[in-house]
Amino acid sequence: MKPRVIVILGPTATGKSALGVSLAKRLGGEIISGDSMLVFRGMDIGTAKPERAVLDSVPHHLIDILAPTEPYSVADFQVQADALITRLHEQHKWPIVVGGTGLYLQALLEEYEFSPVAENAALRARLAQQAEQEGNASVWRVLEALDPQAAARMSC
Repeated sequence: MKPRVIVILGPTATGKSALGVSLAKRLGGEIISGDSMLVFRGMDIGTAKPERAVLDSVPHHLIDILAPTEPYSVADFQVQADALITRLHEQHKWPIVVGGTGLYLQALLEEYEFSPVAENAALRARLAQQAEQEGNASVWRVLEALDPQAAARMSC
């Protein structure tokens, strides 16, 4: 059975952080950021990152953990958030996921399965160039030859 988690999702500046902190204090929980931009240090303007006093009032996770030049994906978030949720449950604390990145929260809650294969930038560039020169149908035909089932699920 998947561990229980509280999720507060909504657009920027709607009071998610204040509600999350209030619940964390009341229930003995910790905040897991579900915002794709808050993982990056220095991204304070335009992200509505909670003020330092708020961040210090209860433990927050997945905030300011990377330089803006470092890669981070929904798959990274899912793995890290799952590990935090498990650890918090083991400590008998409520995990409270607070954020506005719907894809991140959907991937976490619906247990999306991501490919373990790393991104291949050279292949991506080559296929983008092929699509530009020959059209999307030519790239789709490559997929159809390699994985007919995947090609059947999408159109070109």
